[in-house]
Amino acid sequence: MKFRSRTDVYNILMIVLIIGILALPNFVFEFSWVYLTIMLEFDFLMVWFIFSTTYKLSNNGIIVSSGFISFEIDYNSIKEIKFVKVFYRSTCSNAIKSIEISYGSNRKSVPNKVCISPVNENQFLSELKKHCKIKF
Repeated sequence: MKFRSRTDVYNILMIVLIIGILALPNFVFEFSWVYLTIMLEFDFLMVWFIFSTTYKLSNNGIIVSSGFISFEIDYNSIKEIKFVKVFYRSTCSNAIKSIEISYGSNRKSVPNKVCISPVNENQFLSELKKHCKIKF
């Protein structure tokens, strides 16, 4: 089952602010088509990453996709699931209210964490409970 990421208003405002800040040097100083082209490509990538973020529950794990980046979290490696309120803590969450998933461990035995924000959290969590043995 596939879930889209919820996007808060602050993300839209952040995009407008960043585009405005990046465009400012082109209009304050000498106009440059090269700078404008690079800025528009960066803006396109930023908007693409934010609005293409999805979470898919497969047979093996949670597939998190954003832009051209995609990774899978195995259900058996999930250690903890909790609700958090964060502001840009993870690139996979487009909302302040997020679900933090601690999974696996890196070389220092510290679990990796990712924050996700599906549009329908209740449906996502009920589907996740069918695959995951951890209580949350």
